[in-house]
Amino acid sequence: MTPSSIQSDFAIADLAPLLGGLIMENLKSGSLPKVGDKILRPNTLWEEVTVGEQEGISGPIISIPITAITQENANNPALYANQHQGPPNGTSPLVW
Repeated sequence: MTPSSIQSDFAIADLAPLLGGLIMENLKSGSLPKVGDKILRPNTLWEEVTVGEQEGISGPIISIPITAITQENANNPALYANQHQGPPNGTSPLVW
């Protein structure tokens, strides 16, 4: 498998509620997550994220892992396409 043929899942549908919740919390209380905090998100591909920092950037950084999609995990219902795209998707019978 070449890098250009690898498919990945960014879990954007799981990221948006996480970021929205952090923004709302900041607007209500002025709080921000601190470097080293772990934010739990059960029922996502990544389950938790750790708040980090990056030189030259002000504020906390939240990075979620990108999941490589393989034949072995393509039917995972937590993958974005399997949650939000009708067939054919990873839960459809294989056609190749």
